[in-house]
Amino acid sequence: MVDVLKKNQIRRIYSDNPVIEEIIGEARPIINEHVVLKYGGHSSNFLQFSKIASIPSNLSIVAFEIAKNFARVPVNKVITMALPGNIPLSVALASEMKSTVMRILQGKSVATVMADVDKRHYPVGLRRGFDIQDGDYVLISTDVITTGHGVRDLAKIVKEAGGTLAGIASFANRGLTPLEEIARDVGLPIDKVFALVEFDFDHFDANNENRCEHCGPDGPKSFKELD
Repeated sequence: MVDVLKKNQIRRIYSDNPVIEEIIGEARPIINEHVVLKYGGHSSNFLQFSKIASIPSNLSIVAFEIAKNFARVPVNKVITMALPGNIPLSVALASEMKSTVMRILQGKSVATVMADVDKRHYPVGLRRGFDIQDGDYVLISTDVITTGHGVRDLAKIVKEAGGTLAGIASFANRGLTPLEEIARDVGLPIDKVFALVEFDFDHFDANNENRCEHCGPDGPKSFKELD
């Protein structure tokens, strides 16, 4: 295991495929430096999923392991926020979902739907040219769950457009928000909200920077505004 990945940063991998941990180790997606996350909290760790997505074979394996958990759900659309880490995952997931649920869909394709985001990278509505219609079974896809704010907003977009929310799929949960809480908020059973890897990253109070070990009375010594 490469030194950038501290063993105790992974709480659990929800797959019996040992390749997943190898992919994380080789891609080196964990950046161990002080960051300010988009919800305002601080952390010593940031997960750059794009480093995993940059290797197509690894992305396919990850998408397959996620798709297996929705094999009995007749998903025909995958919605995601139009962001660099999310787009390749959602496209790969849609491809894997077509294979996984092909008997249910009778050979029909699974489309990816994009949602526009605001300056803070929260979804605000469907991107021009994309749609969700009555009868669509829509799976939400995101690379990393932190607070769950983004996927909750996507769930609202799906329902307002007339679609049926089929589930929420993510590569990672940072360990800040329990998936059970998100499932309850969006009206899904817990087995329909899935993150392949659960990490154990630190999070510091967004409203009290003095509680952050990297900050002093004058605020952060250094930071990057990241998701």
